[in-house]
Amino acid sequence: MDDNGKNNISDKKIICYLGSIGPSHHLNEIIDSVKYLNNNLILIIGGVSINNYSYNLKKRIENNNLSQKIFIFENIKNSLWFEILFRSSLGLCFYEKTHLSHQHMAGTSQKFNNYLFANVPMLVNNNEDFLNFKKKFDIFETTNPSDPKNIADKINNIFDNNNRFNELKKNLEIAFSEEL
Repeated sequence: MDDNGKNNISDKKIICYLGSIGPSHHLNEIIDSVKYLNNNLILIIGGVSINNYSYNLKKRIENNNLSQKIFIFENIKNSLWFEILFRSSLGLCFYEKTHLSHQHMAGTSQKFNNYLFANVPMLVNNNEDFLNFKKKFDIFETTNPSDPKNIADKINNIFDNNNRFNELKKNLEIAFSEEL
């Protein structure tokens, strides 16, 4: 706690979204999901804002009184990118079906591979691509990224279930070192 009696950010677990800050990644739903998250969690969004997309996200954060729980870092240097990545407890990797490539991102996305490299469990789309990947590599949980309450429930569940969280981390380590 700081001198004002507010929770210190360093006491929080970080959920991160690292990548393009733009449409087609369910960022509005991610922001809306934070209203339902446990109090010990914060969200960090980091990356390059496409056509000033982050401006609308910041307004959404402000309008929902979430500025103490969501932080956006734009045009960050590699050092900050990797600091956020390695301090995060969970990574978000969502893609809308707006492009053919977005329907086939399991194992190929930069976000996905960054989280894998840093041994950060993920929450991903519950589409056919990710569900097929999960059959071989149990390294993430899936959710409906169009439903903010569902996103939050899955996140809270991951953090409320230590055994599952630790299993995901162990599976990530094995998958990264042996196959991926």
